[in-house]
Amino acid sequence: TVHRYKGGRSNAEFSGEGLYSDNTGGIEAVHESLLGDANLAIMCMPDGYTLGNYFAGVAGTWKIHKIDTPGDDEVMTAIQVESNAGLDLGRVLCAHAAITATGGQVGQLSATAAATANGGAAYINVDVDNFTSITCAIQHSSDSTNGVDGAWADIATFTVMTGITSERVSVAEGTTINKYLRFNVSAFSGTSGTITAGFARNAA
Repeated sequence: TVHRYKGGRSNAEFSGEGLYSDNTGGIEAVHESLLGDANLAIMCMPDGYTLGNYFAGVAGTWKIHKIDTPGDDEVMTAIQVESNAGLDLGRVLCAHAAITATGGQVGQLSATAAATANGGAAYINVDVDNFTSITCAIQHSSDSTNGVDGAWADIATFTVMTGITSERVSVAEGTTINKYLRFNVSAFSGTSGTITAGFARNAA
């Protein structure tokens, strides 16, 4: 019997491991802070937290979380998340920035050669929560030159953030995404929140 498989990005998993540390900010502390989240949105940035860099996005549910001792007295922690929305490839629009106020100035302009016409997905990760609430969105524009001027409109609005969380917001296929994109905070209450956000355009 001959089988044929169609290539694509409809199935995806994210896995990560490291030396166990439950100190504040340690890898296990991060894992445990996410365990109660039934729908994780993970952004993997192999080139680091830099505006405009590529990210790979996976949104799904926990499949594996384990603590193991493989040898040499090392204690390892590992996670695996199975995507329920395939694999998204996008650009970083807010690069692990400390958000302290409203405005589009915290987002940065990201341009393609032209508008695209097949929707996409917006991602956000919040990992420091010295705030009460943050209202934010990904916006698009057809005429901006610097990320501030021109006409902007929300293309993907996140749930109001009230603590450490993550989210993927899908924009329907067939939706036009204008040439320019930015991350924008429209309401902020508190001291600061550290946010990473981005947008992945669907292929035509």
